[in-house]
Amino acid sequence: MIRALLFVFLAAQSPSPEAMQHMQAGADAEKNRHFEVAIAEFRKVTELEPSAPTGFVRAEPSRR
Repeated sequence: MIRALLFVFLAAQSPSPEAMQHMQAGADAEKNRHFEVAIAEFRKVTELEPSAPTGFVRAEPSRR
């Protein structure tokens, strides 16, 4: 029972495929030092998945 609940909880936390695409695009842009593009992509993640902290966390280092 606990495993089933844990699975449901973790599945609910998984970002959508669209959010994951923007996350990857942001990571690629950040790696290539295209920081404005990275920030825009990470912001799209936060719009698509406002309850997931990933986009918020990743956008912050790009601003340095």
